[in-house]
Amino acid sequence: MSEILILAAAGFVSAAVSAMVGFGGGAMLMAVVLVFMHPVAAIPFHALVQLAANSSRVVLLRQWVAWGIVVPFLTLLAPGAFTGRLLFDGLSERAILVLIGVFVLATLFSQRIAAISAREYPRWIFLPLGFVIGVLGSTVGVVGLMFAPFLMRQRLRKEGINATMASMAAAVHIVKIGAFISFGYDPREQLGLLAAMIPAVILGSMFGKAILVRFSERIFRILFTTVLVGLAVSRRAHT
Repeated sequence: MSEILILAAAGFVSAAVSAMVGFGGGAMLMAVVLVFMHPVAAIPFHALVQLAANSSRVVLLRQWVAWGIVVPFLTLLAPGAFTGRLLFDGLSERAILVLIGVFVLATLFSQRIAAISAREYPRWIFLPLGFVIGVLGSTVGVVGLMFAPFLMRQRLRKEGINATMASMAAAVHIVKIGAFISFGYDPREQLGLLAAMIPAVILGSMFGKAILVRFSERIFRILFTTVLVGLAVSRRAHT
């Protein structure tokens, strides 16, 4: 019972953080889940809980979803995941995380260069980005960290960034769950925990959204960038 309560509380807090800042809660939740589960069971379980959390944010913020970004992103996501399984079958997760961390920091640094930072990424860039994230996301659990820098360069309000990130992350988790099931994962074995976790993350999303709408754009972007840099640096430090 204590395990269920701890995981449910962690689910609520992590979903609230993601609903306020746009992402970051998933990494927090994974750290707690790994205390109670072997990684083989924790990764697909985490993906299911995060699918519920991100889907609830999509519903709560549905009027702000930038479908002009989401649709191109989805187009090559599944082929990318299939390709990732083939490419990274023998590559360590640590090596992939280093590449992701360097990539994110370089993208953030480019925003400090006047000639680059003044430009908004064209929407078509999310087509190949979906493929790349499908490739990487099939191997590691870092989802929002990979596409967050690109959304920061779009002319979206804080609600739009958050809702669009939730839509993209939910799609990545659907692809990951499909891959795990095809390799023999059975979610019915964890129904008891899922029954406690899913309502918790939905309530967390509702709480976080109530705070998000009270943030100024400036405070949101400061928090967003701080979490992004922190996650990118921590991924490199842990490898």
